Amino acid sequence: MLARGQLLDSLAACLGLQHLDALLAREEHKALFDEMLLLAALDVAFRLCNSGATAAAAIPQLGSGPQDAVQQQQQQQSAVVVEKSGADVASDVLTRLSEVFIQLLSTPGGLSPEGAVRALRTLAMLRFNPAGDYTGLKTVSAYFRDVVLPALNPDPTAAAAAGFPPDLAVRAPQLLTDVFFAFARLFELAARRERELLAQLEALQLQEEEERARREADLEAAGGDGGDSGSGAPQLPPWGRVPRQQLPDELRGGAGSVVGDRQLYEEICHTLHATGNPLQLLPSRSLGALATAMATSRYLHYPMAMAIAHAVVVRLQTSAPVLAPPGGAAEALSALGLQDRADAIPASTLSNIMSCLTKSGFEAEALCEATAHWMVRHMGRTGGPGGRGAPAVAPHHIVDVAAAFARVKYENFDFLSKAADALTPRLPNTSPAAVSTMVWAVANSKAGRDPHFVPLLNALAYRLVVMHRNSRSSFRSALPATAAVEAGGGSSSSSSIGSGMGGGSGGGGAQVIPRHLATAVFAMGRLGLLQPVLMECVAGDVVARPDSYTSRQLANVLRAFTLLDFYRPDMFAVACGLLRDRLAAQEAAAAAAGLLPSSPELQVQVPPPLVFSPQNYSDIAWGVALAGHAPQAPELMQLLADRVTEVAPRLGKACLVRAAQAFAVAGVADPRVYQAITESTRPLLADLGPAYLATLVDAVAEVQAPVSEAFWLACMQAAAAKIEHLQRTTRVDMQSAAARLLRAFRRHPATAAYASTRDHYVTPQLEQLLTQPAAY
Repeated sequence: MLARGQLLDSLAACLGLQHLDALLAREEHKALFDEMLLLAALDVAFRLCNSGATAAAAIPQLGSGPQDAVQQQQQQQSAVVVEKSGADVASDVLTRLSEVFIQLLSTPGGLSPEGAVRALRTLAMLRFNPAGDYTGLKTVSAYFRDVVLPALNPDPTAAAAAGFPPDLAVRAPQLLTDVFFAFARLFELAARRERELLAQLEALQLQEEEERARREADLEAAGGDGGDSGSGAPQLPPWGRVPRQQLPDELRGGAGSVVGDRQLYEEICHTLHATGNPLQLLPSRSLGALATAMATSRYLHYPMAMAIAHAVVVRLQTSAPVLAPPGGAAEALSALGLQDRADAIPASTLSNIMSCLTKSGFEAEALCEATAHWMVRHMGRTGGPGGRGAPAVAPHHIVDVAAAFARVKYENFDFLSKAADALTPRLPNTSPAAVSTMVWAVANSKAGRDPHFVPLLNALAYRLVVMHRNSRSSFRSALPATAAVEAGGGSSSSSSIGSGMGGGSGGGGAQVIPRHLATAVFAMGRLGLLQPVLMECVAGDVVARPDSYTSRQLANVLRAFTLLDFYRPDMFAVACGLLRDRLAAQEAAAAAAGLLPSSPELQVQVPPPLVFSPQNYSDIAWGVALAGHAPQAPELMQLLADRVTEVAPRLGKACLVRAAQAFAVAGVADPRVYQAITESTRPLLADLGPAYLATLVDAVAEVQAPVSEAFWLACMQAAAAKIEHLQRTTRVDMQSAAARLLRAFRRHPATAAYASTRDHYVTPQLEQLLTQPAAY
C-alpha cells in the first residue's frame, strides 16, 4: 500500500513525458498498477500530451527582416525535432498504459465498469488504440458488450436488483455516451490505419515491380534475355502485376457499412432511448458526442437522432427545468456533472450536432428552424469562449451550419444573409476548408444567386487565392526544415500521436489542397460567377501538381472552367493527358481482370487514381468538348465514349443529355454510344425540361445517329406535352428550345423514315409557335 501511494505521488509530480515513461518502465512499478493508478497515469499522460503539443506550437513571433526570418526558421526546425521526439515518447507511454489496461481487463475484477469506460475514453481522446489493430479492438468491444454494458443501466430499480450501486445508474447515461464515442473514434482510427498499411504495402510492391520492369527493359534493349519478356505474352504494366488486396466494406468505408461493432452500438442506443428518456439528463456537450459517434461509426439510429434533435430544439427554445430523474436522485445531478436544467448550447456544440446529424443522412425541419433562429440571434454578438470581444459564433461554426443546411436542402434566406454579413469581416481567421465549404454551401442554396451574396463570394475567392499562395511558399520554405529533421534522425512514425495531442490546429491546417480548389471553382461554376484570379490560381495548381488531383476533382475543374467560359489550353492539355492515361490504365486493368472497366468490382481492385464514378465520364466529356478542346484530345474522347456506353443505364437524365451534347460537339460518330444514351434516356423523356429535351434531340440530329422508332416517337410526344411551356414567349430560352426542337425533327432522317413520326402533330404546333412575335 505504501509503494502504491508513493507511485501515485510520483505520477502527480510528473512534469514531462520522459519522466512518466521512466516511471512506467520500472519493473517494480508494473505489478503495483490497479484501477486507481491506471486512471491517474492516463490523466497525467493526457495532461502532458496536450501541454506538450501546445508548448511546441508556442513559438514567439519575430519581425519581418531577413535576420528575423532566418531565426524564425531555425526555431521552427528545432521545434519540429522536439515535437518528433516527444511524439515517440508519448507513443511509448501510451503503449505501456494500454498494456496495463488490457491486463486489468483480462483480470476478473481488475476494472470496475466505470473505470473501464474512463480509461477507454481517455485513450480515445488521445487517439491511441489500446488493442493495437482492428481485430483486437473487436475483442475489447465484445468484452464491453458482455461485461460493462449490463452494469450501465439508467434504471435505478433494475440496477439495484442486479447488485449495482444506485449512483452508477445516475451516471449510466454519460458513461454509455462515453463508450459509444470512444469505440466509434477508435474503430475509425483502426480502420484508417489498416487502409494506410495496405497502401504502404502495395506501394512497396509497386516499387519492386517497377524496378523489375526497368531491368527487363534494359536487358531487352541490350539484346539479352529479358526473362518473361521473351515469352511472347503481353506484359502487364508494373501496377498491373501487383495483386490488389480487398479490405472488408467496414474498413474501406463502403456504402451502408458500419465501422466497428454494430451490436454494441445498437445496445447502447436502445438503452439510451429507453423509457424515462435518459438523454434529458445529459449536458449538451454529451449530446454532441453522441451525434459525433453516430457520424464517425456511420451507424444512424433514427430514434436516437430524433431524441437528440428534440432535446436540442427544447434547449434552444426554453430554459425550463427538465423532469427529475427516476429514483429521486435530482439533488445528486450537479455533483455528478449531469444535466439538471436545459443548458445554453454553445455554438461549437450546436454546429457539431448539425454537421454530424446531416452527414449521417438525418434531417429534421424543426431542428433546422430552431438552429437558424438561434444563429440569427447570436451571429455578430460578442462574448464567446475567446474572452471579452470574441465573437459568440466563430466563423467555422457559421460555415458548418450553412453546410448542414445545404446537405438537407433547408432554405432560410435570413440565416444565409446574416451569415454572409457576419462572416465577411472575419475571413482572415478562416481556414481553406471553411472557405471552400462556404462557397459550396452558398452554391447549393436556392438563394445563392441573389446579388446580396456576391461580395461574400468575391471575398471568399480572394481569401482562398491568398492562402494558396502562402501555403505554397511556406511549403517551399519548409523543405529545408524537413530535410534537417530527416538528416538529424527525426522520426515521423508517430505523427498519429501528435495529431491526438491537439496538433490539428497547427500550420498544416492552412495548407490549400486540391479538394479546396476544386470545390470552390465548381461551386463558382454552378453560380455562374467568374472569378479570374481564382481561375488562374486553380489552372496553375493543376498544371503544377496534376497527380495530386483525383479524377472526380479534375472532372469538376474541367466542367467549371467550361461553365464559366474560361479556357486555359495548358491546363486542359495537362488534365486531359492525365485523364487519358488513367482511363487507358483502367482499361488495361479491366482486361487483365476479365471485367468491364466501369464495373463496380473493378473499382475496388485498381489504385485510387483509376477510380471514376459514372457521372465523371459525362462531366469530363462535356467539359472538354464544349471548351473546344476535343480536337486536341481524340483518344480521351473515344475512351470516354466507350465508358459512357457501359454506364449509360446508371446515369441520371442530366448526365445523359450532357454526354449526348458532348459527343455531338466533339464529332464522335460511334453509333454504340448514341444507342446506349437514347435507350437509357427514353424512359426519362417525360421528366426532361424543354431545354434539356431540345439539347438531347439536337445532339442526336447533329450527328445523324440512328435511333429507334420508339425513341423518336417518345421525343415528339414529350415535346408535344411541353407546348404549354414553350408558349411562354417572354422566355428567350423557351423560344430557343422550340426552334432547336423543330430544326432537329426536320433534319433527322428518322422523322421521314417512320410512319408514326412522319406526320406527327408536334411539327405544325412548333411551326405555329415560332411564327408568333416574341415579347422581348
